[in-house]
Amino acid sequence: CEMDSTFPNEPQLSLLVSGLVSLDAHVRVASSRAVKNMLIGSRRKKRQYADAGTIPVLVGILKEFINNNNNNNNNNNNNITKSGGDNDDQYIEYIVQCTMALGSFTYEQETITLVCQYGSIPVLIQMLFSSSSFPVRVVEAAARPLREIFLFGGEHDLLPYLENHHASTTTPTTTTIMTTLPPATPTTTISGLKPINISSSFLSDVVPKLCASLMHQSDIVKDAVACMLAKLARMNSEISSKINEVGWSSILVVVQSGPPRSRLAAVAALASLSKSTLSSSSL
Repeated sequence: CEMDSTFPNEPQLSLLVSGLVSLDAHVRVASSRAVKNMLIGSRRKKRQYADAGTIPVLVGILKEFINNNNNNNNNNNNNITKSGGDNDDQYIEYIVQCTMALGSFTYEQETITLVCQYGSIPVLIQMLFSSSSFPVRVVEAAARPLREIFLFGGEHDLLPYLENHHASTTTPTTTTIMTTLPPATPTTTISGLKPINISSSFLSDVVPKLCASLMHQSDIVKDAVACMLAKLARMNSEISSKINEVGWSSILVVVQSGPPRSRLAAVAALASLSKSTLSSSSL
């Protein structure tokens, strides 16, 4: 299926987006790659694809991927669940391309808010923490947008949407997404939102896993995790109490011997965590 590389008109755009959930595995892969390529480096295309409802479609695809594989794990099945007609490599390529397409929206401030509003953060975090189940390519694809979100997203973008129950979109599936997609409109908006506290249970669950992920083989993952820790520490002083001795050691290992960009991010995380520790001890 050959895709036109020119800027798409409205019918072509709708065809590409609906192709993301086609029943034909080849069309799904081709559409996911084409959408990703369309979004790279163009603010105008990002805005047009966002208006066409692409972000919730992509989030829904990744949610379905995670849910299916969680069910597999519960049934002691170690195989990655595939949609009909996919082989393993084809399905992984599809998920990677969809994740990268979603990540493209995080490179523009105008659309990074929409990415958060549609519940992307919990989905990407779950993918990040599934390194034992998913190929490195999938985990790295999830790490890249998380880095951008936590590095450049404002606290008002992040706070209301960190946890699962703050996600504002239902999960689209291959049977529920219509071919003609309406314009995307989140059910909640950023304007007028009051900041909420990050729950202690969320921090207790996520922070130790982030520290463990600093030991991941991928420098991309290390960099993203360090950025996430730094931002969370600036947002909530309680985070330092959730890091055990092994977690602190992991941060120091990256500071001392990680690749340059990861070291820089880990230093920023350590500085934020130190301030967080001082702040919480003074309360």
